[in-house]
Amino acid sequence: MEKEIILKVSEKLFYANKYTDIKLDNIANDLWIKKPSLYYYFKNKKDLFIQTLRYSADKYLQTLKNSIKIYDIDDFIEWYLTYPSKEKNLFAISFQKWICSDKFIRGIVFHQKMNVYNLLNEYFREWGLDEVKIYLITNLLEKLSNDNCITWYCLSYDIDVLKKEIKKIFLDK
Repeated sequence: MEKEIILKVSEKLFYANKYTDIKLDNIANDLWIKKPSLYYYFKNKKDLFIQTLRYSADKYLQTLKNSIKIYDIDDFIEWYLTYPSKEKNLFAISFQKWICSDKFIRGIVFHQKMNVYNLLNEYFREWGLDEVKIYLITNLLEKLSNDNCITWYCLSYDIDVLKKEIKKIFLDK
């Protein structure tokens, strides 16, 4: 069994459930393998979770970089609001879904979140936005994305209307 396949399945399970509710048996059953096979790649459930979180963060950051390169604000806003829930990206919701008491895991999430914010700041500076607008837009997008991940709340609004309103703020220099 390829490690990436295990990480994909683990990401979906950790996205949909609390960490404490997931057992290695659940993951093995979803993969149609025996639990001991997981120990070839992972020391324990925490190691599997950490590697899954890193895998998820790498996917998120790469997709964000690709989205920014397109340089289309409509596509970017839509991607930012919908990618986490469409792709069931564990990293994107790791701050919102649960409060993790493990300092090491929180450190991984925080470090990767800083990478996201740095990319967003670069992107928004290219559009000529000042620091205040960058702060406001980043927090607005993050809030809407979080709401969408957890409750699908923002999708109760027309995504095109949301994009239009965000663009007003974004492009009003």
